[in-house]
Amino acid sequence: MHVTITVAVSGASGYAGGEVLRLLARHPEVEIGAVTAHSHAGDPLGAHQ
Repeated sequence: MHVTITVAVSGASGYAGGEVLRLLARHPEVEIGAVTAHSHAGDPLGAHQ
């Protein structure tokens, strides 16, 4: 049985949030559902990582 877990990452424009996002994106059973970054709202995530 293959279980997919949907997660949200808050603070993804910071160092720790970016690392968590990077690790979760590589996990075969995780789907990224939402990514938030309050101080950089509206900016592409790649501009800060």
